[in-house]
Amino acid sequence: MKTSACKRRVLQSLAGVFPCNAVLFKWKLADSPACLLCRGASESLAHIQCYCPALIDAKIRAHHNLAAKLWGRLAKAPSRWEIHREVSVASLSCVEAPLDCRDTWQRTCDELAESDLEGPEDDSDLCAGLFRKRPDAFAFRWGSKSVMILEYTRGYDWRPDWHRDTDRYKTERYLRLRDKLLRCLGDGWSVEIVTFTLGVRGSYEEGSWTSHLAKFGLTGIKAAVLMQDLVTSCLHEHDEMLVTRAAALRNHNANSQV
Repeated sequence: MKTSACKRRVLQSLAGVFPCNAVLFKWKLADSPACLLCRGASESLAHIQCYCPALIDAKIRAHHNLAAKLWGRLAKAPSRWEIHREVSVASLSCVEAPLDCRDTWQRTCDELAESDLEGPEDDSDLCAGLFRKRPDAFAFRWGSKSVMILEYTRGYDWRPDWHRDTDRYKTERYLRLRDKLLRCLGDGWSVEIVTFTLGVRGSYEEGSWTSHLAKFGLTGIKAAVLMQDLVTSCLHEHDEMLVTRAAALRNHNANSQV
């Protein structure tokens, strides 16, 4: 990267010294650590990148941009998985299976509509409202009767094992769906939950990414090129979040002076 404001912001973030209010307050350069945009108690880098409700649209856009890049590359991988993005469990019947799998797949989709997949309105329970859940993508390889439930997470990489909790949560969220699909599809089918977790500052657990990409036939230099591209894009989205915050703060300050 050439010397620029973007490079400075990224390096500050990597070093943990981006001048958000929590850091400025710690340095005695701000009167309060609170977020001016949402009045949250502490405007940390994690708050800006992952939690601030005033920046929710930018956060969703960053997630979708990175997920789309990943799914697009996996769809072109040598193993030829068929990727369907943003399909709810309720809409799985719209996925068209080849003729030799069609009856089994449609029967499975019919069984998924049973009331035992519905839970309380409060979806804080990992098993609640399964029929309404929407994984980031489904992958199908009909020839080998294989299904993957795919989840991409753009998380805050604040400690060495941060990704484990994220992967565990996302896996547990779809265990009931995986088990139901396995029971309905029957012998000879495999259903797997595959999580891809990338930190907002571009960090990732190499072992899990290597293993998951290999399922799609991406190994060696092909996997390395994809990861370099994803990390670069991740840092770009990271900076876009900071730019969006700066614009929102300018607008907030302008309105406060009116």
